Amino acid sequence: MRISKQQIQRIRRMQEKHRPFLQRWKEANIIATVNFEIEDYDFADERLPAVETIDDVDYYYDTIRQKPIRITPEETVRQEVVSFLIDKSNVPVHMLRVEESLAHHVKDCLDRSDVVIMRMADDHESVVPLAVIECKREELELDDNMIAQAQKYAEQLKCSFFMLTNGKKTLCFHRDADNNVLRIKSFRKYTAMLNEEYTELPAEAGFERRSLDEIRTDPTYFVYDVTPYEMGTETVAHEEKLIFCSNLWECLLDDEYALVPYEYDIFTLLKDYGVRRISWGNASGGSFNGCRCRSFRISYQGKTKIVSLAFSDYTATEKDQSKTGLFVIVETNGRIHSSLQIPMDAKNVLQIHGSMCSINHTGKITVGATGAGKISDLRRLVQQDYPKIIDGQLFKLGILPTNRILRLCDEAVCDFIENIISYTLIRDDYREIRLREVIP
Repeated sequence: MRISKQQIQRIRRMQEKHRPFLQRWKEANIIATVNFEIEDYDFADERLPAVETIDDVDYYYDTIRQKPIRITPEETVRQEVVSFLIDKSNVPVHMLRVEESLAHHVKDCLDRSDVVIMRMADDHESVVPLAVIECKREELELDDNMIAQAQKYAEQLKCSFFMLTNGKKTLCFHRDADNNVLRIKSFRKYTAMLNEEYTELPAEAGFERRSLDEIRTDPTYFVYDVTPYEMGTETVAHEEKLIFCSNLWECLLDDEYALVPYEYDIFTLLKDYGVRRISWGNASGGSFNGCRCRSFRISYQGKTKIVSLAFSDYTATEKDQSKTGLFVIVETNGRIHSSLQIPMDAKNVLQIHGSMCSINHTGKITVGATGAGKISDLRRLVQQDYPKIIDGQLFKLGILPTNRILRLCDEAVCDFIENIISYTLIRDDYREIRLREVIP
């Protein structure tokens, strides 16, 4: 059937009449394609560049940098993110920078950012950063220090948006001119980002504290039902210990209570940061990624440190069942290390008598690559600086009740936190002394 000239003209008039509506519909649906919650989006489905092999080594040919880039797990995530930005967010290729030196934007800055999205400046003659993206390899859990790094880059570049991803989990944020930061669903289309469009994520539900009866009913919650696992399978056989550890851990995770600034015997508590996620390694080569912890900013001998307490499972050997450890992690000037690992399953560490439980440590200590330190030397230093925790051959860190819920406001819990932080600081003092003796 032929269409007459009059029918064609009528169709065109209808198209013209409805063009504004169709344009609005199209724009809304384009934005909606990336206005989803991106946290669990798998970037592995994104296209990757062509692979070149040079001297038996595989490289991606990076079309942004226009050169071969050696393939690494982190580079793979970076290339997947670039493809997402081009294909899903419609970011113009010429507005992308990869492995961008921040010195191009901030004088004398030595940092490099993984991906930067640019926009035209107000003068329409130059480009300035709109968003910055930090990429981590897939096996790394995202933590608060990584978020802080991405936010720092966003502040330095004066970006409105920043993102952190390991390819499997992604966190997106919006930052305003006053440096107020909001968690958002995703990066929208490039044109929407230029207009500062975003969807704020609702606040996460707060931590719900269980009653002691509920802990007793489900004592294995931290063994099987959280990720990363926070208590070990070996502890399941010692239900009394597992219930106590769960009670203490929920006490530390409970943000309804906070320690107030206070001058203790050997350190000053400056701020209770509440619950964070951090990553660290230990002397045995173990790696703990994206773990929850309770963090405190303190002042000790003129230095500011962040001291964190965390429960995590660990294994001594591949054949062993996982065990439960209470870790104390210290951050100083951007450096992080595990200062103390208390094996909660070990003999004499948790001693439960009736309605009370004492938490002890043997004094075992490792001094970097030099190996084991002398417990007797550590004991002399503790005797000198903080003698009240010495109890025969053990260091008694606290005595806590087992027949009721523990709270941070409890005097016994406050004493325990003071003792374990003080003991941790003295252990690090001993390490410094020992290293000076070995390395003049």
